[in-house]
Amino acid sequence: MDGKVNAVIIASKACHSYRTGEPLEGSAAQVNINLPSAMTPEDYRKLVDVTPKK
Repeated sequence: MDGKVNAVIIASKACHSYRTGEPLEGSAAQVNINLPSAMTPEDYRKLVDVTPKK
């Protein structure tokens, strides 16, 4: 059974161009996080204020 499992692993690596220990070119993930600009203290107070309006 081990021989068949190893063969499947090797075949899968070959089909997907997987190389052990070598990074693939262009495969790096890129994450961009855009943050809004800072709020003024007055705008923040309006946002945080949860008192009911009368």
